[in-house]
Amino acid sequence: MHQENLKPKTPKSAMAISLTSQTLLLLLLLPSPPPPPPPPSSPLLLSSALSLRPSRKRKRPPFPRPNPDPSKSTFLMSSSTFHYLLGLLEPLLDCRDPPGSPLPLSPHSRLAAGLLRLASGATYDQISRLLCVPADAARFCARRLCRVLCTNFRFWLAFPASDADLDSVSAGFLPSLPNCCGAIVCARFEVGGGRAIAAQVVADASSRILGVATGFWGDRDDSEVLRSSSLYKGRVSAPRYLVGGGSYPLLPWLMVPFVDPRVGSPRRISMPSTGPCVSRRSGPWRA
Repeated sequence: MHQENLKPKTPKSAMAISLTSQTLLLLLLLPSPPPPPPPPSSPLLLSSALSLRPSRKRKRPPFPRPNPDPSKSTFLMSSSTFHYLLGLLEPLLDCRDPPGSPLPLSPHSRLAAGLLRLASGATYDQISRLLCVPADAARFCARRLCRVLCTNFRFWLAFPASDADLDSVSAGFLPSLPNCCGAIVCARFEVGGGRAIAAQVVADASSRILGVATGFWGDRDDSEVLRSSSLYKGRVSAPRYLVGGGSYPLLPWLMVPFVDPRVGSPRRISMPSTGPCVSRRSGPWRA
């Protein structure tokens, strides 16, 4: 597969446009400052103001509160992460426009439109109103960002292969699930026309995604998706294992809840360990 040049090129003009676009975006997202309080015109207000005079005893100044980062609520990432991605992806996002209709957009605006679509699921019309860009341009930027990420950076998100990395993941499940190296779930996302796409996700104890397998039609069950993924082909071996829901098969390296266990059976012990774990991992993705 053709790999595009990753060497960043940041001329001064593009940097100026990027900083200007960033400033405008932050001004749109920041709330308006509250109006100043009225002056103490009455004796009661004047006495209240005088009562707030500092005493002779020296007091420690209040600890300043950090300003909220608008990028966290808009793009689900900090401003520093946004700028890191901008420097990494700028030459890839700015090198191609729709045929016959060049986009007069800075790399900052292109990345903002794509990330806003991925982070919030906003429609292209909503992105158009928020960023003041045409809806067609927002659609192109979102698709271009997805293509760049899938083509050049898909190997950054892969299930751990080394023993050291797997041991680090297993430590997060102690003491409840020793040797467990992840929870697996299969989510489905509507793509229009009554069709859905299935995505298999593996996460650690802190809900950090370890691996993703997608591109399967939603009518395939979880077991079929698992057997079609690279995870099934020798990525996990005993004594390490994953935990999954009842839709998955029981395998030497996959622990699943028992089906209709008998009352009083010792096998019921496994239910509180696996079921809630997978539910916690899968809840945010299914929403």
